[in-house]
Amino acid sequence: MEVNNSYLQDTDYINLMKLTINTCKREQNTTKQVLWELCKHDIKCASINYGRQKCKTQCKKIRNLEIQHSLLTAELLISPNNAQIHRKYSYLKAISI
Repeated sequence: MEVNNSYLQDTDYINLMKLTINTCKREQNTTKQVLWELCKHDIKCASINYGRQKCKTQCKKIRNLEIQHSLLTAELLISPNNAQIHRKYSYLKAISI
């Protein structure tokens, strides 16, 4: 199993892995080999679910930025000299990079 290395800097992911491992450690009615296999499975499932959720969140953020961009572009076409719209547009471009 390969882990997205960027997750290793993500506090939420690290905490999730700690919780997953601690939950695995509590399993008592099994051999060490079976425990290891169960832990690997749980870590893999937790990582996959985390990645999916993170991807969904990122897609929502991107879609929201695209909508804001479209709205601001339309507003600029209507009022090209509006300084407030220009500031919003510049801000949106800055946070999108």
